[in-house]
Amino acid sequence: MIQLNDSPQGRPMLKLKKSRLLSLIKNTPHTTEPVFFVLRSQLEAENVLRVLYQAEIEMHQFSLIGKAYHSEQQALGFFTAGERIRIWGGAGAFWRLVWGWLASPAVFFLPGMGLLAMSGPIVGKLLAAMETAGAKGEVGALSDTLEEIGLSEKQISQYQAALQGHQYVLMMHGNSSDAIRGRNILQHFTAS
Repeated sequence: MIQLNDSPQGRPMLKLKKSRLLSLIKNTPHTTEPVFFVLRSQLEAENVLRVLYQAEIEMHQFSLIGKAYHSEQQALGFFTAGERIRIWGGAGAFWRLVWGWLASPAVFFLPGMGLLAMSGPIVGKLLAAMETAGAKGEVGALSDTLEEIGLSEKQISQYQAALQGHQYVLMMHGNSSDAIRGRNILQHFTAS
């Protein structure tokens, strides 16, 4: 059973019973291709990541991309604190949480997409695409990255539209047993 509880910060969060979590993990098909999920809101993204973390799945296998802001009416800042990137402003608490769970935090301004925050293996792939773009520029760096991963033009357009609509794209990489468990949990959430 999945239930919605209040977190210590007063925000609603999902709580997944251990028995339900174990049933989600069984009989998941093996695949090596990345799997993408569109999460409709910051709250949904936070809840899904929290459930994956509670399931003790290796979080380095996930990438999350989303707008770094939701309003041009609020101040926004990025800075480093030691070896960690920090964000200050409206979405700061959310991205600090994400960057605590996922590796390689980054913020990019991409023409046509705006200011995107992200974390996970997608960051390295995007950086490689931007370096390869060189004189061409970085306009198509995100779509080039998604194409290199194996997505069709239709899928790339779908995920870019989701990002422009202030939704989040969560990607599951790898084929380890943790990745397979994670895929099963994610498919359950996106089916509900």
